[in-house]
Amino acid sequence: MNISDELARFTNPLLCVLANGDGIVPRETASFPVTKVRSASKKLLEVGTEDIKLAHADLFVSNESHARVFAPIAEWLVSAQVAQWPAAEMTAALR
Repeated sequence: MNISDELARFTNPLLCVLANGDGIVPRETASFPVTKVRSASKKLLEVGTEDIKLAHADLFVSNESHARVFAPIAEWLVSAQVAQWPAAEMTAALR
């Protein structure tokens, strides 16, 4: 299976979250899906600043997580209307 070809068929909303100081998942890898999908609603959320570098686990455990990760994810879910998808459609989208 060619991942690039498969991603090109993807049309569901997509949010990729990237920690700007991540030493586990390189920026190029984390941002790749956003460049390939055909989704009308897609976004790359890059978390951190020049002054506040966040690593992989910081996305979940840092003091910055709520404001810089979870709140923007919630806002995106509402704006992309993902929360309003029927459960069956959401389950199918995750397969």
